Amino acid sequence: MSGNRDFIIRTGEGPARFSGVLVVGRGMRVAETADGLPELVGVQDDVVLEPSGGDDAAALNAALERHRRVRLAAGTFLLGATVTVPGGRRLAGDGPGRTVLQADHAANVLTLSGTGAEQTTVEGMTIDGATSRPIGQTGIAVVAGSSTALTLRDLAVDDCGGHGVHVQSASRALVSNLTVARSRGVGLLVSGTQAVCEGVQVLESESHGIQVVGVWLSRLSALRVFACQFGIEVQNASRTVIENAQVREAEQGIVLSASSQVVLNACLTEMSYRVGLWISGGAGHVVNGFVSDQSQLSSTFYTHVRVTELPYDPASEIVFMGCRKVNWHNGAPDYEVDVSTAGARVVFIQHNFDPARINSGGNFASL
Repeated sequence: MSGNRDFIIRTGEGPARFSGVLVVGRGMRVAETADGLPELVGVQDDVVLEPSGGDDAAALNAALERHRRVRLAAGTFLLGATVTVPGGRRLAGDGPGRTVLQADHAANVLTLSGTGAEQTTVEGMTIDGATSRPIGQTGIAVVAGSSTALTLRDLAVDDCGGHGVHVQSASRALVSNLTVARSRGVGLLVSGTQAVCEGVQVLESESHGIQVVGVWLSRLSALRVFACQFGIEVQNASRTVIENAQVREAEQGIVLSASSQVVLNACLTEMSYRVGLWISGGAGHVVNGFVSDQSQLSSTFYTHVRVTELPYDPASEIVFMGCRKVNWHNGAPDYEVDVSTAGARVVFIQHNFDPARINSGGNFASL
């Protein structure tokens, strides 16, 4: 229960004090951190913190050191330094837009570190970078070498001078219901881990919207990337599925680079200024139901699909099924498909590409 009146809180330890919030629950007690931040301590090592109006970084770090589960009440927590979430901890807010971590420094806003089998979870909050958007400031950074299983869900990350979220070297990672806006780096960067990413939206990144590097046995679904320099890139990955992804207004829509056995299902690129889907090297890819829609571009300087080889990596065993293009209403590109440097045959089944606008080099095979 909360309201505009103060409640008198007596804990039996020291004098009474005033509080704007009264919580009643079995096993709960009102306490105060060493830094003077009100906290509510309950059963199972839980703690609830409220913003103080000043710098709350030290209080959050102290709570995360002592407690396995830390909950943040609605409000804005001002952070003058990085908050570190050790392995096996759960940091939960009251929801994006309700609980806000507002950085006022140049380092990462949240850093996740630690090893062990226990799950590390961050959920239910907005993370704002410093107003000056300092270069290199990442909203959520997972330290390289961490081996903790990781869950990031129900989060918004805004205005970071580095990456929005960077997950690296976790034993397993789940990223769900994440929105990243206006990052100078990559919106969501996942590297060196097995990952499931679903319901991710990236807006106005100055680099890639989503980039996955060195992942395996991973799945990315329900992705939305708008107005980023580059859309989605999969690099040095294997046995990975990307489905229901939409990329709009990017120089390159979707790129598969030096990867193997990647499956694209029902993906759409719109207004890709250079290429809708670019496969560079790799082998064993299957592309199902891909659509490249350039109907709103006022230029024909683009290619819907391009397949090229890399040195010692010829781009082979690639199959497209049920793929479609939509050209600009006032013209078409010189080449809708360019597989002239693929290094091996590329098979297209049930497509609507114009045979006169295919740069084959002997590599285009239509069934």
